[in-house]
Amino acid sequence: MTPEFDKSMNIDLGKDSFVNFLFEINLLLREIDHYIEHLAVYMEDECVNTPMTIGPGKSYIQKEPLGVVVVFGAWNFPLFVSLGPMINALAAGNAVVLKPSELCYHTSKLLEKLFSQYLDEDSYQVVNGEVNVAVRASQTKSDMIIFTGSTDKGKMVAKAAAENLVPVILELGGKCPMIVDTSADIDYAAVKMPASAFQNSGQVCIRTDYAFVHESLIDEFMKKMLIAAEAITEGGKFKQLLGHVINKESTQRLCSLLDPAEHKGKVLYGNPNAFKDGNLTPTVVLNPSKDSLMMQNEIFGPILPVFTYKNFDEVISHINAGTKPLAVYYYGTNSLSNENLVKIKTQTSSGAFVVNDCGMQALNLDIGFGGVGASGQGRLNGKLGFDGCSNLKAVFMKTGDMSWPASSGLPPYTPEKQRTLKFLLSYLDLP
Repeated sequence: MTPEFDKSMNIDLGKDSFVNFLFEINLLLREIDHYIEHLAVYMEDECVNTPMTIGPGKSYIQKEPLGVVVVFGAWNFPLFVSLGPMINALAAGNAVVLKPSELCYHTSKLLEKLFSQYLDEDSYQVVNGEVNVAVRASQTKSDMIIFTGSTDKGKMVAKAAAENLVPVILELGGKCPMIVDTSADIDYAAVKMPASAFQNSGQVCIRTDYAFVHESLIDEFMKKMLIAAEAITEGGKFKQLLGHVINKESTQRLCSLLDPAEHKGKVLYGNPNAFKDGNLTPTVVLNPSKDSLMMQNEIFGPILPVFTYKNFDEVISHINAGTKPLAVYYYGTNSLSNENLVKIKTQTSSGAFVVNDCGMQALNLDIGFGGVGASGQGRLNGKLGFDGCSNLKAVFMKTGDMSWPASSGLPPYTPEKQRTLKFLLSYLDLP
């Protein structure tokens, strides 16, 4: 990792060099290596069946570039969430205009400098600026927009793109739940929960946004989870995961969620007076009101609401009552004989379903990454990302043939041709 990137991201987000390498540079290098290895296969025409009734001929799907793709990066991972989508678009043969987040000023300016220095500006450009630049970029007549950010801003981008019928891939967020079931390994789950919730100060779209823990486990689980949280946040070996909240406005918003008169829960860990003194620390709130502000929208900060549950159907009902999340995380026996696992996997809808882990699904490039409904649309990474950034052109190449029975498809439709066509349509195209 270059010292320049290390310095800029430390100023913008407060994370150290190793964490920047692990969660930014390393992921980008993995994605580049993946496309180098698989690109020739992804580019191949995909042959498909040609029904006898329209033959003789052959049919296939041809991948071709869309043209110019506008990529809107996000500030929480200013390299990975900017250059990652760009790699997908570039692999599919497109030119790219990249608009990094203005909130990560130093990293965005460095990207602009390096693009100008090393890349062909006729094909790859960085445009920096405030919100008005982003608005203008979303209104341009490009060939695709890839946006990463909040659901509300994603709606605005989609609306602007619709004016020009520009397709969009939206990588949004949402409230990703973590469920600790009675069959879970609570020692393992207790460590994973704060590691997920507080990484990058909670500013991760696929983090655990809230959790459900079975009431029979809650006392033992919370004791172990709070020990793990302490190790992460108070000088333990993972302290460097935290970084800092992006700016004062976000800190104020998050502190306001911790007013006890508003959330009505119990702060088990963290500063219970953050709503007064503005000293925001990683915070765990037990059983806040489900109507509280922290449960209305994605938190995107180091606050973790934890709820108890008695009946598993309560959990499913709660998830289904809200918008579809980017991921659902289930901790319990990893077997399809586990009825609760099957229930939540089949009775809820989300961009991803993960058992006994959190966030690691994003590292498997073969399964793609994306949301559903309010958590996004379209997929990035691997073949799904390549196809998503391509025009999948249908190609049908027919052999000109006037002989029977191909001639039956040509008018005029005499009684004999009608009988032949009915026979062909009834029998020859059956699977």
